[in-house]
Amino acid sequence: MTKIEPFKSVDEALEALDNGGRFYNIFTKADDGKITAAELGKFGGIFGDKQKMILLLDLLISELSEEEKKDILNRLDEDLANDYHENRPQILLPSDAEEFSMASTAAIISGTPHNINAESAFVAYLMTPIMVGEVATFVPIVMTASHNIYELSDHQSDKKLVIAHEKKFDRLPEKRIKVAGIFRSYLIEKEETDPSGKFFEVYYFQEIG
Repeated sequence: MTKIEPFKSVDEALEALDNGGRFYNIFTKADDGKITAAELGKFGGIFGDKQKMILLLDLLISELSEEEKKDILNRLDEDLANDYHENRPQILLPSDAEEFSMASTAAIISGTPHNINAESAFVAYLMTPIMVGEVATFVPIVMTASHNIYELSDHQSDKKLVIAHEKKFDRLPEKRIKVAGIFRSYLIEKEETDPSGKFFEVYYFQEIG
């Protein structure tokens, strides 16, 4: 999970994103007026995850004017432009998430997080792969062991959305922010065979105001 500082101008965006990609992207050129997936991936340290790349791009250009956003999007090469249109995240409030979200879909959600790791009322399990010899088997692991858990609220409803990120990252600030990520499933009961709960896994966040 990474804090994102949005670009302030088209020039700043191009300087960062039209970067030529990694050394092995021999057909990708820096400063050619086009932005490729290889270049966006290099900037964000992302390897092949289209949803994460598009989430990152949407946050990076979120404070540009509509004309400036259009300018940047018109510079995406054909493949990245297709990825953008296929994977562009929903823009939601926490109170909308239950109705408009499905597992594995991307979104950007605004609200205020409240950390609930220490509150024993929340119990959930993630199906986690564990290698036994050369075979991967999935076992239920208590979610609070690996993730920081929050309730995200928007102050327009009493509905709250469960969001989480891996514990290796710093905790989210308890102030109004945008979080960008993917909806995931969890088990409410350890013995369940099919997930019956849903949470939002945060990859990026951006402070508001």
